[in-house]
Amino acid sequence: MAKFIEINQVSRVTRRVQGEDEHEYVHEPILVNADKILTIIPQGEECIITFPGETENIYAAHSAMWVMGLINGHQ
Repeated sequence: MAKFIEINQVSRVTRRVQGEDEHEYVHEPILVNADKILTIIPQGEECIITFPGETENIYAAHSAMWVMGLINGHQ
């Protein structure tokens, strides 16, 4: 049975305000199938989660250790 973990994905949002682009980072909660994770790459307070055969990575607003704790059943 698949094990899903909830993480906050970091997405960059661009909007145009008075003719200029403004960039903002949004944290959105998503569910990830832990069985499908290929690698977790530490990036300080954040991490990158990759999946086999996928070109898009997930940028998580959590440390790699925190994500590993979720996968192993610790919070």
